[in-house]
Amino acid sequence: MVVAGVFLGLAASLTAQTLHANDEIQPTPAGTEIGAVPTEENAAEWLMAGGCAIDPTDYSRGAIGEASLLTFREWSPELVDSVRQSLHRQQTALEMLHRAATLDRSSYVFEYRRGLDAEMPDTEVPNVLPLVKACRLLLAEARVAAADGDEDTALLALATMGRLASSLERESSVLTALIGVACERMMLAAAAETLVCGQPWTADPAFVEQLAATLSTEDLRAMMGRALESSNLQVPEVATEPSSVADEWARSEFERAHAIARELVDAPYGSAPGWDSSPEDEGVVAGLALVNLRSAVARHQAALAQRQLVQTAIALRRLAIAEGGYPADRAAVPELTEPDPFTGRPLLYDVREDGSAEVALDRADELLAEIVLKGAASVPPITLPAP
Repeated sequence: MVVAGVFLGLAASLTAQTLHANDEIQPTPAGTEIGAVPTEENAAEWLMAGGCAIDPTDYSRGAIGEASLLTFREWSPELVDSVRQSLHRQQTALEMLHRAATLDRSSYVFEYRRGLDAEMPDTEVPNVLPLVKACRLLLAEARVAAADGDEDTALLALATMGRLASSLERESSVLTALIGVACERMMLAAAAETLVCGQPWTADPAFVEQLAATLSTEDLRAMMGRALESSNLQVPEVATEPSSVADEWARSEFERAHAIARELVDAPYGSAPGWDSSPEDEGVVAGLALVNLRSAVARHQAALAQRQLVQTAIALRRLAIAEGGYPADRAAVPELTEPDPFTGRPLLYDVREDGSAEVALDRADELLAEIVLKGAASVPPITLPAP
């Protein structure tokens, strides 16, 4: 029986994304499934079209793929040059992606259905790789723009990354939402780097407000709960008429696993008692399902914690610019007094003798290493320069 792997599938039938024959850049009109969102107003259309327009030679072993695994400070001079060349080649794709930055509405042509194969495809697994590639391309664009002192391009790239992340987080599939969460974490890393990149405009209050506006405000807790409800899997035959006692039992086990996972949405992974129990204690079927569901919940919490970290850094920077220094009292910034939703601990905060300050998540890297790939298991402290 396929159980654990079921949660890593994704049902979809994507509309082909191509360019019109004329000189104007446009996405292919959407299918009837998203007719309620006109093509020109659908951020998902532009994001997918831009992702599909990316030159594949810049990925796998290409410059953009390599650069996305490193912070900008870790880029070698040779890698910087390669990334610049790649960005130049990808201008058509970037223009299409940027179109999505200011569009509020989005809908992908993803089809979801109930049953054991509820997140498995009717015909084939949709290719969401173009969206991941798009996020990595925008990550490189934001970093290079910040290094070059190009404020407008850096902010545009960040805003587009944020829109890409939220468009996926709003989808009803657990896996789709997880891809969105991964994209948001990349965006937040780039936003933190841009905030402290050392360019003169980072001390401008207008820049700080514009940067704050690029951050997602999506309610990830509610979205995780909705995705868990939507993916409450059943044995296919049971979706309509239970064919046996075994089918009924399997359905009840899946439903029980989802109920347990929903209870963990508001329970911090690093401190809440509910996370102490082992999925194996829930039995074979529910336990296998719960392994993946718990990981999904924890990753959503990690993204929320990283978002809180960047929001806190922006709030501190805003105060420092306005008042000439970082506050000694944590109460001056509400985000500093609230435990983050992943570790369950308040953020670490320190004002240094030279006037700079550092803010960080407490024990986040240790916990992240348990639930994500090694390359994504770090949220570095944010060191804010003296005003």
